[in-house]
Amino acid sequence: MKRTVKFTSFLLVLILALSTFTACELNLEEIFGQLGGDPGVVVKEMVTIQWVQGQKVLKEEVVEKGSKLTPWTPEAEGMEFQGWYERPYIKKFDFEKTTAKKSMRIYAYFKAADGSDDGNGGEFDASVWYLIGAGKGDLGKCNNWNHEAAAQNVGLKLGEDGLYRVTLNLYAGDQFKMTRNLGWDEEKAIDVMVGFADGVVKDENGTVVFTAGENNNIVVAEGQDGKYEITYDEANNVMSFKFIEALESLPDDIRLIGDFNGWSTAYGEEDYKFTSTDNENWTFTWEVLSPATFKVYNNLSGVYYPGGMGNDLTIQAGTYTVHFNSKTRNIVVTDENGNNVDVGFTGDNGGDNGGSSTPSVTPNANPVDKVYVVLNSTWNDGSLMGAWTWPGDQWADFIPTEDPNVYEVNIPAGANMIIFVDFNSEASDYNWDLKREQTGDLAVPDKSDDKLYYHVGTASWSNSSESSGSGTPGELPEGDGIIVYFQNNWNWSEVSAYYWGTSSDPTWPGNAMTLVGEVDGYEVYAVRIPEGVTGLIFNGKKDDGSGQIDQTPDIVSGVVDGAGWKMDWNGGNLAVEFIYSPDGCSHSSEGEGTVVTAPSCTTGGKTSYVCSKCGETYELNTPALGHSYGADGSCSVCGETSVYTVVGQGALCGSDWNTSDTANDMTYDAATGVYTKVFENVAAGTYEYKVVLNHKWGAGEYPTNAANASVTVDADGTTLTITWNPTTQELKAE
Repeated sequence: MKRTVKFTSFLLVLILALSTFTACELNLEEIFGQLGGDPGVVVKEMVTIQWVQGQKVLKEEVVEKGSKLTPWTPEAEGMEFQGWYERPYIKKFDFEKTTAKKSMRIYAYFKAADGSDDGNGGEFDASVWYLIGAGKGDLGKCNNWNHEAAAQNVGLKLGEDGLYRVTLNLYAGDQFKMTRNLGWDEEKAIDVMVGFADGVVKDENGTVVFTAGENNNIVVAEGQDGKYEITYDEANNVMSFKFIEALESLPDDIRLIGDFNGWSTAYGEEDYKFTSTDNENWTFTWEVLSPATFKVYNNLSGVYYPGGMGNDLTIQAGTYTVHFNSKTRNIVVTDENGNNVDVGFTGDNGGDNGGSSTPSVTPNANPVDKVYVVLNSTWNDGSLMGAWTWPGDQWADFIPTEDPNVYEVNIPAGANMIIFVDFNSEASDYNWDLKREQTGDLAVPDKSDDKLYYHVGTASWSNSSESSGSGTPGELPEGDGIIVYFQNNWNWSEVSAYYWGTSSDPTWPGNAMTLVGEVDGYEVYAVRIPEGVTGLIFNGKKDDGSGQIDQTPDIVSGVVDGAGWKMDWNGGNLAVEFIYSPDGCSHSSEGEGTVVTAPSCTTGGKTSYVCSKCGETYELNTPALGHSYGADGSCSVCGETSVYTVVGQGALCGSDWNTSDTANDMTYDAATGVYTKVFENVAAGTYEYKVVLNHKWGAGEYPTNAANASVTVDADGTTLTITWNPTTQELKAE
């Protein structure tokens, strides 16, 4: 009869000892026979399991490889045991699915009752370090600053010598940091690297290998493409690198991204692709069929320009050439005649110090030799501010005046362009990477102009340090067309209305609006536009010192005489409701779903409404047209129903933030008013997502503005259900 026995550590030692006395191959069956065992035994492989708290081994056991483990409950004085973890703090050990395939450690996680320590009685010291970053190399493709993705791709392995190591490919411009246990609280940047001094890291030959980027990110220097081993000595808090081999530089993959393709990065081979002969200067000839907002996107690294929310570029219909320099990050757009086209904010403005080689405003030929800057509640410390001027590329200091809110800036000889910059308190010597905010390109005022004061709050020049405000309400000029209103509750300056769909569409940012009154403490502006426009946008300069233009989402319905809008403070959405009546009528804003108010005075002060689906008009309290405006946005006249879609990261949705992916449309339940989308077989991880209305960003998007919803899936193969109730604004994932 054949018996199955386990190989003990004693027997292993004995066999190894016997092997030292013979040059021939050992016969395990003979050895077992000599020991009195059954020569027909089957030997099974064993592995060692250490149950640990920090570096302290609580229990060690040898088990059969591939077997399931049995959890147990350790004790620590004054502590509450929270469970066993495969990776400390991050991934729980799944005793049902995970078997002992190799020798391993399993980490106990404790939590103090009063929450006064790190959760492990002061004994937890087992760090797990990861690289996070962005760029062309391994970091950009693996995580692009996503901490959870870093756990899967760029972890440093702890060696027997107590050092953490990882080997990866890096290319010029790639940037990274190291983080403990995937948190933001404990990061290691360039200042802990061996050889760091004066903002750079040099090798033993004095060659600059890494430079300091924004927030002390470690940035690969030009010409240093290669495979590197990154090592971290936790005991001495020192990070070092070893150059293994050079790599051939990767060519960039520059594309356009914008509202014209739903901000999708799912490109075909040649979609919106720039060309270059030197991998630095890129061009793309673009036939723009309708007004568009866009950015320039590096499809290799996942980085887009200009950076930041709201810094989109805008362009009208026509044929253009988009020029992009991947070193300076300058974006220039020219028309068919080679003339520069103003597309708004142009990103980092190029140059090592941020100066612009191609100003987006026209410089004055006879500039003044000094200007004054009026601060606001955000820009309030002149000692942290500076002015970058060009031509000549020089910094100019903020000089205090008798007025603590006003600073003098002397303009260097020959300069006629200027940018004002507000730095973080950690910045020194005008470190552009540590800036907090900056204005756009500004022309230094002409000597014949008395506008010498720049107000950072309103992003405008004036002849006085006193706030100029918006003036006294005036009257709209007579003319043809309809009047629309906008409540300026976001305190924009230079409010304008841009519209399209007529034979005389204005150039961006559109026609200046006239201040006509006030509602709820906010100014109300009006403008006269042609009848029959197919779309409308209100815009103005933001009150944040940046000088950048902010705008409403597209308004494509309800643009009729007397219609009015404002912005919703609860997330930056457009609130489509009437907010001003010059004739004193009392208008209501009742209605649900896709109802858009378009008021006009009638007998009894009733209000007319327009269905954004079919365009039919009805009056409140007179439902003769039989419209049905439920939570699903359906209209009984046109029969259409609004569609909500889940958009998010490609790992969850299949396509990355793609509003037009119908596979992610939600199912509507008329009985509950709730929309549902079920995702099957979802992998473990953390995912960000939103819901959008009718396959587009803007009104109907939730969460609103720049915020995203987030859900964490604990185990692979999970079924994830996302529900959305537009009436209660409740979005859930479970």
